[in-house]
Amino acid sequence: MLRVSVADVLKDSGYEYKGVWIIRGDAQVAVDLREVKVKSRNEKTKKLVVVLPQPRVIQPRVDHDKSEEYKVDRATWKIWKGDQSKLSSQAWQKAQGIVETACSSEENMDQARDQTELMLTNMYRMVGWDVDVVWRAGS
Repeated sequence: MLRVSVADVLKDSGYEYKGVWIIRGDAQVAVDLREVKVKSRNEKTKKLVVVLPQPRVIQPRVDHDKSEEYKVDRATWKIWKGDQSKLSSQAWQKAQGIVETACSSEENMDQARDQTELMLTNMYRMVGWDVDVVWRAGS
């Protein structure tokens, strides 16, 4: 499992306002080892081939203690007020998506695959087996 931290800036507008938010958050990128399938096993050579599902982002979260609403301004000269709180609510919902998208980069997926392969090969090596990992296609 890989823990990924994210820091980004979100610009958004709506409801007669525009704003900027500084977003901090994190997520885990993990492989569900409950879905491991044994493709082949050779007792004589102690060789095992396993098929693993692709890593995925789990538990993405915006850290509201470290994130902040940097600036929100009116976007119009119209007399009526608009709704600043709706824009803020919309922005925080988008922030969650920003964290998830940033954590699902191919670089993070590659790192999660590498860590999982290393963990499995070392674990099986301790009991005398050599393991090859095949990654299931798709996400």
